[in-house]
Amino acid sequence: MAGFVIDRYTAGPLSLEGGFRFGSAQIRNQDNAIRSFRLYDLSLGAGYQVSPSLFLTLNVSHMQRAPTQTELFSEGPHLATASFERGDANLRKERAISIEGGARWEKGRFSLEANGFTHSFNGFVALARNGEEVDGLPVFVYTQRDARFIGGEVLGKAKILQGAAFQLSTDASIDIVRAAFQGGEPLPRIPPTSARLGVEGGSGPFKLRFEWERNLAQRRTSEFESDTAGYDIFNARLNFKPIKDGPLSLLIQARNLTDEEARVHTSFVKDLLPRPGRNIRFAAIVDF
Repeated sequence: MAGFVIDRYTAGPLSLEGGFRFGSAQIRNQDNAIRSFRLYDLSLGAGYQVSPSLFLTLNVSHMQRAPTQTELFSEGPHLATASFERGDANLRKERAISIEGGARWEKGRFSLEANGFTHSFNGFVALARNGEEVDGLPVFVYTQRDARFIGGEVLGKAKILQGAAFQLSTDASIDIVRAAFQGGEPLPRIPPTSARLGVEGGSGPFKLRFEWERNLAQRRTSEFESDTAGYDIFNARLNFKPIKDGPLSLLIQARNLTDEEARVHTSFVKDLLPRPGRNIRFAAIVDF
């Protein structure tokens, strides 16, 4: 059960928003174990329109989260992730203080957005491998330690051509996150730095997009976790509208054109199952 209140205030170029949430959670398992939690969240945010082109944001929040029944009471195989999970019935609630800031700039055909964040956790619940095996499955244990996440993203877009007969635009982005327990030990399954570059053009009923996705290698790994090699993925997509302004669109999408072997570091089964190789998809989309 939970309840919350949100309020907003605007004065010229300045906008403020605040929120408060109170909740309670009670978790039982079949052995009559009961855990009860009271939860409080508080958030404050501000936005400032510096100029018609530039908008700044800042958000600060205090959050609490109750551990789930899986984190508390697991004791058995999880075949979807090829692992044996073991919970901890003594886990306490997570607490986090988050600070996020951002800037958005738009001028004519160009736009740029940048965001950064830091999350400091008291009692972060992580699922980490401990080196044991049960029935041939690696054992993962829910543990609780203080941790910090730091990261950010940048997204840029540009409309290169905007003629009546032909349009051409490009977009690019980069995402970075670093996460470690108190003391500097990396958290498990943290995604590596990734970047994306896209070029899109259209004429009449046709729209064509090419996209390059780059994922760097992830070598900041926790104990018993393997490194993951970096990779490049190239995609292409063609849209066709048989009737102008009609509801029907036909799509041909080709993914991983170079048939790259790519493994996702955040996946439990990355060493067993890579991302799909070269594949082509046909679809019909109707908007209504």
